[in-house]
Amino acid sequence: MPQSDHPTVDAVTRTQSRLQPSMIALVLAVLVGWLVMLPSSEPLFDSQGQPPASLRIGYAIEPPYAFLDANGELRGEAVDVMRQVLATTGIRNAEWVHVEFADLLHELKHGRLDVVAAGLFDTPERRTLVQFSRPTARVRAALLTRLDQRIPERLKDISLQTDFRVAVIDGSVEQAAVRAADWPKSRVLAVADAESGMQALQSGSVDLLALSLPSLRWQVRQLDQTALTHQIVELSDVRPGYPAFAFALENTAFKTRVDGALSSYIGSPAHVRLVQTYGFEWSDVVWPTPSEAFQE
Repeated sequence: MPQSDHPTVDAVTRTQSRLQPSMIALVLAVLVGWLVMLPSSEPLFDSQGQPPASLRIGYAIEPPYAFLDANGELRGEAVDVMRQVLATTGIRNAEWVHVEFADLLHELKHGRLDVVAAGLFDTPERRTLVQFSRPTARVRAALLTRLDQRIPERLKDISLQTDFRVAVIDGSVEQAAVRAADWPKSRVLAVADAESGMQALQSGSVDLLALSLPSLRWQVRQLDQTALTHQIVELSDVRPGYPAFAFALENTAFKTRVDGALSSYIGSPAHVRLVQTYGFEWSDVVWPTPSEAFQE
């Protein structure tokens, strides 16, 4: 009887037995690789709020909250207050990570940062994504414009009564305020940072620059000639903003440690002296308790 060209049942079984371990190993390798690529959402801190070996602090260039000085050193209100917190809590290893302002919350939420120190304002919308420390300041919104411009102190009135163009930082509270005032999109320029906004104002691309009041004080201080040609107009219809440090939703223990350090430092004489160098005034950092302030 001629031998069949088809493999026997035993041969097929032996072949399957050899293939199974290889297939299992391949599937496991693919799964492990996929899991490694996923952003981590697990807390990186222990139950006492102790951070990992190196704390990753995100910042964006937004003077006077965070910026590089003439020597290339990172400085600013948010930076210096965070450094005080690190000293108080005994955290020695910190890595400062530069991120574009509009990407800060995304990087924090996806586990690539542990905390954000960049003058980020605490808002109800942002609280759905992250949690905030107690505020480090209470600041008003303002506009920078030429001295010869006579403008109202309300965004809504400016929008209706003039054809002025305004520059705002993309993702900022001021951008949200301009939108809420129904400002025509064609008259709003979103920029990456305050420096770009100043350039747009000085070149005549826009008529107004919307920033927090300390930010505009800082900008005017850095450019002496600006004080002679421009004015700051405080906006009466925009609620005060509360810059704070931001944390992932699951890192409550570390947030609690930071709040403890801030509670004894914010508003102290040492703190006031420090932030005055960045364009903040006493009234910007000494105000009712945070719970009272948010009820304004």
